[in-house]
Amino acid sequence: IRDSYNTSILQIERMNFMKKTLKLIAVFFAALFVLLGCGKEESSSFELNQNGVTSVLTYYYNNDLVTKQTATNTYDLKQLGVTEEDAKKQIEGVNNKYTAVDGVTASIESKDGTLIQTLTVDYTKAKVSELRKAFPQEFTGDGDKISFKASKESLLQAGYKEKK
Repeated sequence: IRDSYNTSILQIERMNFMKKTLKLIAVFFAALFVLLGCGKEESSSFELNQNGVTSVLTYYYNNDLVTKQTATNTYDLKQLGVTEEDAKKQIEGVNNKYTAVDGVTASIESKDGTLIQTLTVDYTKAKVSELRKAFPQEFTGDGDKISFKASKESLLQAGYKEKK
């Protein structure tokens, strides 16, 4: 009976030790998840004014990984020397090509002699490989992720100015 009692106590102590160990492991992984996986999302915008078109690109990113990108292009119809109908037709064609890719939304709005095109790419849904196939000039590089640092460097070289 005594051996049975000692064995039971030993088993209870082992179970308590295992429970404590599992709790410590759970706390460790929760802390690791918070530190690595849930970093604060940041955003940065870049602007380029060129020949009647103002382009503002906004990147949303976590660490160096871009999660979403918006492009707002404002076309000054008078400065471009085109009719609203012709410009709208061209922009709608581009929008249709973009929205054929999952994770991409596009819209166009007319306001005070301008057309405003808004494109949004949700990189949690859109596949970079599909974007690269549809738009090889705009989506270069390798891999299926977008680097904020590389994007920023490329935009600054292309003449965009970072908005503060």
